[in-house]
Amino acid sequence: MNPAFSENSQSDQESIRDKIVATADEFFAHYGFQKTTMDEIARKLHKAKGALYYYFKGKEELYTEVIKREIDTVRSALNEVIRQDTDPVAKLENYFTVRFKALNQCVNYHETMKADFRESYDFVNPVREEFEQYERQEIKNILSTGKSSGHFSLSDIDTSVDVIMILLNSIEVPLYLKGMYNKYQNIIFEMTTILFDGLKKNKP
Repeated sequence: MNPAFSENSQSDQESIRDKIVATADEFFAHYGFQKTTMDEIARKLHKAKGALYYYFKGKEELYTEVIKREIDTVRSALNEVIRQDTDPVAKLENYFTVRFKALNQCVNYHETMKADFRESYDFVNPVREEFEQYERQEIKNILSTGKSSGHFSLSDIDTSVDVIMILLNSIEVPLYLKGMYNKYQNIIFEMTTILFDGLKKNKP
């Protein structure tokens, strides 16, 4: 452990770490993972490169932290939807709308969707998988509550979750990598309403 850094208080170390992540976020978003170097990030912060390696083992770990923080922001927005005292149909519709809007801001996360990135840089997979498991569980909870309360007519909750996740993941690439979110956001809201209206239980 480098004494020059270890003498800093915990709050100071957290502040420095946050500044490193924020600066890295800007570089990765602008230049991408491959073209960004630790030297560039260090120069921007007016620090020696060793300062970065005190807090992060390397560029992969730093990039992973940037992605985690982006996803944490999305999860916070989704948790607000989940906590709302609304019926399951409205909650699921809101979940979709908020999810796509929040992910649209996650520029670095978008890069992990590229086929060549996912094939060559599997270190981000745990972050993506954790987020997927979170979504699966929360969507399952909404569907289960909706079925129990009579809002949804579903024969198989788990299969329904699978289909919803396929739908969510399948449109991420055109929305974000091809920059079509702003063009299609209103249509997404309309189609989401139609989709979940179809899940409603028909009542006499």
